[in-house]
Amino acid sequence: PKNIVKEPKTVALHLFSSKWPGGIRSVNIQKQNFIVNYLRKKGYKIYQISGPDQPHIKNTTFVKGTYFESCMKVLTTDFLITCDSGMAWVAAAYKHPMVGLYSWGYNPQVGTTKNWQPVNENAVFIEDFSANNIQISEIFKHINTKIKETS
Repeated sequence: PKNIVKEPKTVALHLFSSKWPGGIRSVNIQKQNFIVNYLRKKGYKIYQISGPDQPHIKNTTFVKGTYFESCMKVLTTDFLITCDSGMAWVAAAYKHPMVGLYSWGYNPQVGTTKNWQPVNENAVFIEDFSANNIQISEIFKHINTKIKETS
């Protein structure tokens, strides 16, 4: 979209699915705090993209406004870290860099989310039965790759 101005050293974080709390596509607050602290140590500002009824993750800037305004904020950042959500599809539409944390547990007969991930050449998708089960070391590894690619 026109008028998108990149804000260097920023990340959008969207790790609560619509089924939060208790949804297996969401990442718990403790793990989100680990991710935020890791990014802050690397000098990043984090914008939290969430619904108004979801908790504010400490040390993030909570984006308030419409869904459209949230989408526009995501596109100003270096990359997005998201669970299986509509925001992943928005990022994919613009080939925005992304780390996707996906859960195949809500459809266990399939055993993978590969068939319903958006196509985005600038994204990496990590999956497990529950998004919260994805190892923090694996998440950090892919965050580091996105940092190198977007710097």
